[in-house]
Amino acid sequence: FIIDRSGSMNEPATDSLTGANSQKNKMDVAKAELITSLAALTDDDSFNIVSYSNDIERWSKAMQKATSETRKKAGSYVEKEVVALGGTNIFDALREGFLIAGVGATEKNLASPVDTIFFLTDGHPTVGEVTDPEEILGRVRDWDRLAKVVLHAVGVGKDHDGVFLRRLAEGNGGQYVAR
Repeated sequence: FIIDRSGSMNEPATDSLTGANSQKNKMDVAKAELITSLAALTDDDSFNIVSYSNDIERWSKAMQKATSETRKKAGSYVEKEVVALGGTNIFDALREGFLIAGVGATEKNLASPVDTIFFLTDGHPTVGEVTDPEEILGRVRDWDRLAKVVLHAVGVGKDHDGVFLRRLAEGNGGQYVAR
């Protein structure tokens, strides 16, 4: 799971059906989506969480088994430690997710510990090594040639870049949804 914690996540969220401002901010919506996803994991699943703004932070150094205790700890981390502040470093966040998946390995038959990435964001790339959406799409496509990771994208709020997120998801076997 890769979750945006940039400062714009503090802005009011909008209802995905009506477009009206909701009582929650975008960070609340993204956290709720992530916590719901964590709850749906089974004990046989493994996961990790990457949060990002200007910098990138892993919840755990390695993938974790999705035991009920681990899911509870991860949910608590998301609720208490993921705080919105800073810019939107989409490129470095995605690179971190693919590094966890084993990108950089030269063995084509290497089994990756990651088969799916869920990417949650409200914005456009504003900081980081690469901020051009086209270049980000190309780099992710290159990384995914070996990793074979399905990438789902969740756009939060009315001002996210839906075209970019749809192309990111569909170009990597995933789905795009707006929240």
